Amino acid sequence: MNRLELKAAVDTYLHRALPDEEFDLFLLQAESDIAQQVRAIEQQSYVSLGEADRQTANAYLLPADFIEMITVRRSGAVEIMPAASMEMSQFRQIEGKVSVYSLTGVNELIDFAPTPAEGFVAYLGYFAKPAALAAPTDTNTLITSHPSLYIYSCVMYAYDWARSYEQREAASNRFVAKIDEINAIDQRRRYGPSVSVGNNQDFGAWGASNGGM
Repeated sequence: MNRLELKAAVDTYLHRALPDEEFDLFLLQAESDIAQQVRAIEQQSYVSLGEADRQTANAYLLPADFIEMITVRRSGAVEIMPAASMEMSQFRQIEGKVSVYSLTGVNELIDFAPTPAEGFVAYLGYFAKPAALAAPTDTNTLITSHPSLYIYSCVMYAYDWARSYEQREAASNRFVAKIDEINAIDQRRRYGPSVSVGNNQDFGAWGASNGGM
């Protein structure tokens, strides 16, 4: 489903054609809600950070679409653990390989300690913000897999705009139920009985097969 098809689906649900400027507003609100509340398998992304991403001795630039961390590892698939930002200074006094990280700058930077050696590579698994639906043919993996997520959210805001509060509540309940369903799939994938064949194992193998210090 793309943006144009989404609008057609929302119009069909509402039994009326929304003006473009109203749909634009409802979609922006929907995209904001989805970015904040949904953590789907389709959003999981994997990237390595190296010297090109280094901003200071300890801080590296996070991907522009970063929302939330899943896991951080160094070479050999060794997990780097999260720490509170106030604790990082004491970890920097320790010699040895990187063992902890903290997010800074409103999730713009990742700070490592002890101070990474030159050539250090970190392997990140994280949730990425779904690509915005700006142009008529724009789409993303989340709306492709879960079109009703976007439909229910846009419909919810359309009913709110029209002050149809009973219908808004019904759409909101469907939207929340869909979020719970999607997030539960990810939770089972990462922490349930099938975790041995899930993304954690895949990511570990990827980290182990690449260089880094």
